[in-house]
Amino acid sequence: MSTILVTGAAGRIGRNLAAALIADGAHVKGVVLPDDPGIERARAMGVECVTGNLRDPEVCVEAVSGVDAVVHLGAMLLFGSDDHNPTLFEDNLRGTFNLLQATLVRKGELSRFVFASSDEVYPSLFAKYAPIDEAHPKEPYSFYGLTKLAGEEFLRFFHRAHGLPIATARFALTIEPWEVLDPNRPLGNFLHARSMLGV
Repeated sequence: MSTILVTGAAGRIGRNLAAALIADGAHVKGVVLPDDPGIERARAMGVECVTGNLRDPEVCVEAVSGVDAVVHLGAMLLFGSDDHNPTLFEDNLRGTFNLLQATLVRKGELSRFVFASSDEVYPSLFAKYAPIDEAHPKEPYSFYGLTKLAGEEFLRFFHRAHGLPIATARFALTIEPWEVLDPNRPLGNFLHARSMLGV
């Protein structure tokens, strides 16, 4: 049985991925913030939870111990103010670096390190052409997008320097079915006329 680390295992994408991996016969280890309201649901699904923050190198070392692959979904998603930039830097950049650095003790043993990036690296709302492909210029307008682009570069460096087998997935507008019905959710302004008009 393979053991797969899923950071952000209690999040929107993480809990769905964890469920699919468990159904496929994998053992899932997850990194979950101690105060995450989804931690008990993750445990009930069978996820072995490491509680802590990826800002802490020791949490990252514990997280990668004994795993065969890593899916790094854990990140902070904040927009709208430069006041968020220090938090985005610490969670998304330092956290990703710490996790990658921790994989060095497992050098040659990981089958894959998958990094969850975002369409914000382009960004898709300001695309120079469509459909967007991997050759599209990467010119993020948000600091969040910048952290994702830098995370991709971190990954490529660890591949070049240490032979880490890597893959990057660029997600766009992930949403659960029930969220489509709620105009107050973050994507409500894309989906509901009332939210778009501000009424």
